[in-house]
Amino acid sequence: MKTKSMMLLAVAVACGLVAMLGVRQVLQKDGDVEKVHMLVAIADIPAGVPLDETNTVFKEVALESMPEGVVTKVEEIDKRALKVFAVLGEPIMLAKLGAEGSINPSVDIPPGMRVVTVAVDLTKSNSGLVRPKDRVDVLVTYKRSDETNRTISVTKTFLEFVEVFSVDSTRKGKDSTEETNEGAKNFSLLVTPEQAAIVKLAESKGSITFAMRNLEDDEKTEVKDIDDNFFDGAITDQGSREELVKEDDENKDVENFLNGEGETETVTVKKQPVFEEQEIVPPKWIMTVGIGEDVEQVEVVDEEEFQRLKEEQDARKVKWLETSKQKNGLTKTNQTNLFRSAKAWFMRAMPAEEKTESNPL
Repeated sequence: MKTKSMMLLAVAVACGLVAMLGVRQVLQKDGDVEKVHMLVAIADIPAGVPLDETNTVFKEVALESMPEGVVTKVEEIDKRALKVFAVLGEPIMLAKLGAEGSINPSVDIPPGMRVVTVAVDLTKSNSGLVRPKDRVDVLVTYKRSDETNRTISVTKTFLEFVEVFSVDSTRKGKDSTEETNEGAKNFSLLVTPEQAAIVKLAESKGSITFAMRNLEDDEKTEVKDIDDNFFDGAITDQGSREELVKEDDENKDVENFLNGEGETETVTVKKQPVFEEQEIVPPKWIMTVGIGEDVEQVEVVDEEEFQRLKEEQDARKVKWLETSKQKNGLTKTNQTNLFRSAKAWFMRAMPAEEKTESNPL
C-alpha cells in the first residue's frame, strides 16, 4: 500500500512538471512574436483631408495579424490624403491614398474666408518673387473723370496685407526649394467674401497690381488715391511763364490805349455756360453663387462707389461755380486795370525831374 501511494505521488509530480514546462514554453513563444506598427484612424476622415497626428496614430500589432498593404511608415503619408472616407479605427491602406500633393486645397481655407484668383504677368508678380504665404497690397489703376470732366488715370490701394494662398497651383511656403515663380500666371488671394467681390470689381474696372510687403508689417497705411494731378508739379513753372506772357500783353494794351486804339475797344462779358449735371447710374456687378448643382446670379449695387461718384460731381460743381465767379470779376475790371497799367507805364517812362505836382499821373 505504501509503495502504491509513492507511485501515485511520483506520477502527480511528473504531470505537474510537464504542465509547468508546457506553460513556460507557451509564454516564451508569445514573447518572441514579432511586432510592427500600422497606421489606423482615430477619427472619421473625409477624402482629401491631410493625414497627420490629429486624425491617425501608429498602433503596435503582431506581424501575423497585420493586413497586407497597410501604412507602416510616416513617410508614406507625407503630403498625401485619402481618396475615400475612412472610419474610426480603420487601418489606413496604401491603396486608398491619393497621389503626393493630392490634398484638397479647400481644407486650408479658414471658415468664413474665400480664395479669389487674379491673372498676373512678370511685372505684376514682382519679378516672380512672390510665393504662397507671402503678404501683398493690392492696387488697381483705372480711368475716371476729374472735376473738369477731364479723363485721368487713378491708382487706388484697396486691400492691404493680404495673404497669397497659392501661385498658380503651388501652395508651398517659404520652405519650397523653388527659388522664384517667374512663370506664374495666376495669384490666388485669401480674402473675406466682401473683399473677393471688390477684387473682381476692380479687375473689371482696370489693371490690378501687387506690392509685396514684409510678413511682420501688418500695420494699415490707408494710402490715398494717386491720379495724374500728382505729376502736375510743372504747373508752378508754367504759371511763371504765363505771368511773363500776361505782362507783355498788358504792355501792348497800354501802347494801344495811348495810341487811341483802345478808345473804341469794348469789353464784352461772355455768358457763362450752365453747369450740366450728369445722371449717375449706380455701379452694379453680377455675383454667381453656386451651392452644389444649384447656380444663381445675384445683382449687387456698389453703394460705396455710387456715393463716391455723387461726391465727385458735387465737388466739380462747386469748383465750376467758383471759377465762373472769378472770370466774371476779372472781366468787369479790365478797363480799370488798363488805366492803372497806363499810369504805371507813364511813371516809369517819365524823367525824374518832370515828376512834379503838375503831372496828375
